[in-house]
Amino acid sequence: MKEKKQYTYSTNQLAKSSIASLGFKAVGMLLSVIISPLILEILGEYKYGVWASVLSLTSWIYTFDLGIGSSIKNKVSASLVKEDYEAARAYISISYMLTAVISIICFLVIFILLQIFDFRKMLGFEELDENINNVIFVAFGLICINFVLVNIQNILTAMQKVELVHAYSTFAQILYYIGLLICRKNALNYIIIVAALQGSSQALKNLIATIKVFYKDIRIRPDIKLVKWKYAHVFLNFGIKAFVIQIASVILNSTDNLIISKCIGASAVTPYDFCHKYFGIISNVFMIVLSPFWVGYSMAYEKKDRIWIKKTLKQSMKILSLFNMGVFFAAFVFRPFSEIWLGKLLNFQKGLIPFMAFYFGAQMFSSTFASFLMGTGNIDRLFVVNIFQAIANVPLSVFFIINMDMRVNGAIIGSIIVITVGAVVAVFESIKVIREINEGVN
Repeated sequence: MKEKKQYTYSTNQLAKSSIASLGFKAVGMLLSVIISPLILEILGEYKYGVWASVLSLTSWIYTFDLGIGSSIKNKVSASLVKEDYEAARAYISISYMLTAVISIICFLVIFILLQIFDFRKMLGFEELDENINNVIFVAFGLICINFVLVNIQNILTAMQKVELVHAYSTFAQILYYIGLLICRKNALNYIIIVAALQGSSQALKNLIATIKVFYKDIRIRPDIKLVKWKYAHVFLNFGIKAFVIQIASVILNSTDNLIISKCIGASAVTPYDFCHKYFGIISNVFMIVLSPFWVGYSMAYEKKDRIWIKKTLKQSMKILSLFNMGVFFAAFVFRPFSEIWLGKLLNFQKGLIPFMAFYFGAQMFSSTFASFLMGTGNIDRLFVVNIFQAIANVPLSVFFIINMDMRVNGAIIGSIIVITVGAVVAVFESIKVIREINEGVN
């Protein structure tokens, strides 16, 4: 009988996972670029706008995961590395139970609302020749299914197989693209078909991944009998804190446009938003490279492997240095690149480009240590500082924009201040955790 694989961590494994993830993500980004105009061609401008609105309306369920994904990565990976498969199965079982309950509640709520309200009138889609309520029902129903099935992505991450998450996502995009090509060929210009294709391609790839993972290793297969309070309590305690951190981060990165629009005007948002997205691409790539490290830290922390943790932190700082060089280069070529891409040169306020480059450099620096703290479960101070960042960013930005008459630059300076505070806290907290590991080992 073939011996089952023991789950572990290594620097080579992290490197291979990061490189493979980048490759699959690059293909996925290319497919996204191709898919968007194809949908526009199939649906037309008006229906495309309706579909984009429906997708934004229905995708909000993913924000209600209560940090379950973060808990899976931490608790399951820690259980696997010490070969406590009963605990791993329990945590996996709890994740499916909790997401299923949340999914059913959300589905029932939207089902009732669809019986009461005519969303065609509510959303101003009077010109639409399709039943928008049916479109929402199909889109949201499939999203609810995927809300449960998507647990497998976090389980794969906990198994140190982040690259497979991106591989399966690329597979889903290919399925979606093929389906759209069939629609174009047969002139099937219906939003409900596009919604069904998008949701079902995601569901199929999640289902295939789920069957493959649990078929190959029955040691981690979920079982309703293993859902116990002693595991659920620990699971949710970390998860809810991680959830708040995630929401606070989203607020921090999404309020500047609203602040600028309110204080200066909507026209001032365009150059700021483009600049933010431009440098954000580098930050997103960095987070893909960094994603396998979270679980590596979790496993190493469980083993009290301080040598590996220190070595990996140093390596992550070297990677950060390369990306910061990329940010510097991106800032240098920003104006000519933006003029070529947009076909015109927007009116970027003097200082905005270096300020934005500094912000994303600081954000990546903070994320390097935040990943370590999240992986080791030491997030109490991170929890507090992220709430501070989300709250303080608005008044600080308004102060610099209006009181200091810095206009658009004031928004990014406010963000720089709060992200710097977070970075300092993350560094000192990481040093504290490493010292505690040393004391525990010695």
